[in-house]
Amino acid sequence: MVDSYEPRFVDAEQWARIRPFVVEVFARYQPTANESARQRLITLSMFIAWCDDLGHPLTLDAMLTYDLVEAFADAAQVSSHTAASYRSRLRGIVFKVNPGGKGPTASVAVAHRAVKPPHTPREVAAMVRIARTQPSRAIGRQLCACVGLGFGAGLDSVDLKPLLARHIHDEGPDGIRIEVPGPRPRTVWVMAAFEDLVRIAVDGLAPDDRVIGKVAGRRNVAGKIFENAHILGDAPAFEQSRMRTTWLAGLLTSGVPLPIIMQAAGLTSARTITDLLPYLDIAGDARLLRGER
Repeated sequence: MVDSYEPRFVDAEQWARIRPFVVEVFARYQPTANESARQRLITLSMFIAWCDDLGHPLTLDAMLTYDLVEAFADAAQVSSHTAASYRSRLRGIVFKVNPGGKGPTASVAVAHRAVKPPHTPREVAAMVRIARTQPSRAIGRQLCACVGLGFGAGLDSVDLKPLLARHIHDEGPDGIRIEVPGPRPRTVWVMAAFEDLVRIAVDGLAPDDRVIGKVAGRRNVAGKIFENAHILGDAPAFEQSRMRTTWLAGLLTSGVPLPIIMQAAGLTSARTITDLLPYLDIAGDARLLRGER
């Protein structure tokens, strides 16, 4: 099972790099039941790939910590039940393989890291202007991709990492459809206001060209673009996750049905939605609850 396992949520280059460490950890854990072993291999691979994306070295002390397990379970956009399963499996592996891992040794409540507030319209306009006016065409194209796909379609770094030009379908006046690959496959339509940025992002790319960067096993793909961009003055900080949050907030205040939003965002839990509620300006007549329009 281990020899033939290839995760669908990790690209080939990254898997080739992290696989020896995953196998080493899995062997040290010494699973005994087949189905339990399969579940733990999948969860462990997801966890190690996530840690690798964050830049943690492939060592037991650097990755197998209770603190990172809690952060991974908290960041996973899955149901609370699934997140609890991830936490339980990984804590068992840490306890057996690296019992000295930093963090609590018993299950404790860990504060949820709420989402950051959405950007204001003024901040969005400033970031769009910066993306359009980069002195480097290559950086400008990729910054337009981050901004256009973040604010316009809710894509974060996890979504951008495996994105190829052929996943973006320009249907002219009917809009732009994104067939998002990776661990949260889904179809998203780009908001009309950001279609021109997405068109700049794919201009000149061959179908199999990566929209961001050229290397498959990259880490923090959007962050690298922001580091290399030419940004002056008191411009807002560029964060891909906060662009996604802004996109979500815009949909929630536009009357789009919640199931459609969750499907387009790749969400299986409404926790992110509830975190956003304090930031939303939603006003209306309470009589709407009667079904009146």
